[in-house]
Amino acid sequence: MATFSMAEKVDTIREENINIDEKDILQYLVNSGTINMSDVEYIVKQNKIQEVLRRHPYKIYQGSNGRWYTYIADDTKPNKRRKIAKSTEEKLNSAL
Repeated sequence: MATFSMAEKVDTIREENINIDEKDILQYLVNSGTINMSDVEYIVKQNKIQEVLRRHPYKIYQGSNGRWYTYIADDTKPNKRRKIAKSTEEKLNSAL
């Protein structure tokens, strides 16, 4: 039995019915067991985090104490930014 990548399966679905939308393709892939919703949710979340990081104007760094730091905009502060710190890089990214 031939094994096809997810991209090949999506291309095949699109070729068979040009009018099918992406939501229907996703539902088909979930129903057929090709992917599961937790995988999709993870990918969407990672893409959102990457987009936030691309737009984040301040350096993200790890201090000598192991905590992760960056700045966020804060109009109430004289320099219009506020330092935030989290115990892990993932937690810091989520806070952005």
